[in-house]
Amino acid sequence: MKLKGVRFLYVSRLWSSRMGGAELEAHNFVLRLIAEGADVEVVCFSPEDAIDSKSLPTYPITRITHPDFEYAWMDLRMGGLLHSFLLEGQKKDKWDVVIHFNDLGPSNFTYNFGEFTEWLNIGRIWDPPFQLNQGWKDWPWMLNYDMMLFPTQYHVSATDNYNNEPKMVLPPAKTEVTEPIESLEGWNDRPYDFGFVNANTHKGLSMIIKLIGRMPDKTFLIKKGNYGTQYMVDYMDKWFDNVTIAGWYDDMNDYYRSCKSILYPSLQEGFGMVSYEAMANGCLTFANAHPVMLSACPTGPVYIDAYPEQTKMNWLRYHMNTSSEVHEQDMELAAELWEDEIRDVLNDPTRIDQHQSEGLEAIGAFNKHIDFCYERFYDFILANYK
Repeated sequence: MKLKGVRFLYVSRLWSSRMGGAELEAHNFVLRLIAEGADVEVVCFSPEDAIDSKSLPTYPITRITHPDFEYAWMDLRMGGLLHSFLLEGQKKDKWDVVIHFNDLGPSNFTYNFGEFTEWLNIGRIWDPPFQLNQGWKDWPWMLNYDMMLFPTQYHVSATDNYNNEPKMVLPPAKTEVTEPIESLEGWNDRPYDFGFVNANTHKGLSMIIKLIGRMPDKTFLIKKGNYGTQYMVDYMDKWFDNVTIAGWYDDMNDYYRSCKSILYPSLQEGFGMVSYEAMANGCLTFANAHPVMLSACPTGPVYIDAYPEQTKMNWLRYHMNTSSEVHEQDMELAAELWEDEIRDVLNDPTRIDQHQSEGLEAIGAFNKHIDFCYERFYDFILANYK
């Protein structure tokens, strides 16, 4: 228990195991610290009813909320309340290390991390590099970390021009599937050809809709994610005879093991755990050749480079500045390229075996990489906390 007696505060805008991958990563990160003997307190802006209490029972959570702020976690005024909370903790000497998770949210912009020198200030950054670069150009008070933790090497390289603070690659605290499937027997008997998880715009929904229309001979199991409206999902099984809408899964392994392949055409990712989760369950994984995803998971998926180049650096700017007509054309072309590559792979048993084998090998290597990175992080804490 390398961190026994070290006192941590983990600051996050949201806190729920039923949100997206970033929030689940924050929860797993805290559990890993506790497993190493650390004392951990969490402070967040999530209202109590946003938390699945059965999933988060093991550490204290302080919620900073205000009845007049409808979306407290997005409100600039919450930064002042957080500042007061930190000042009170400073007076009581409560923490040795404060970790600011994904703090490009506006509620954290109203104080300077550098005024708190009694503890280590660490940034646990999950946002895509285009958001990070914009943040450092516009908000220079963010440049007061003792260490910045990024999920991939690409994040480190992409932000080198904007700050010179110490950086460390620290991937997700765990994979949700720690043990790969033991056998691929029965893969051909899985009921669905393709799965698609988290039907938000930035996850590639527009392209997926066009791809489904191009492949009426294949079946699709579409599952909503844990955030965003994703209202179009409710109509997809009415638009297409080859679509089934998935319900709630207590164990996502059951979802993955219902699908032969997983489609992962995401335009924006902080890391991209879907590739690892899918491959660990024996799924072929077809993924967008985005720099973050390539850095996070270099082998195993079938990467397809089909989107306009601008989307790799800033998909949101592309989305906002592109006319609906051009966007439709771009997504139609992308769907055509995806269909061609998918059919080429599925018609080649050698390529299927190759990617499935690489995927299962990648899981084991990734878990070892996680352990190595966290040991290095613990050593940094022990050498530098005050």
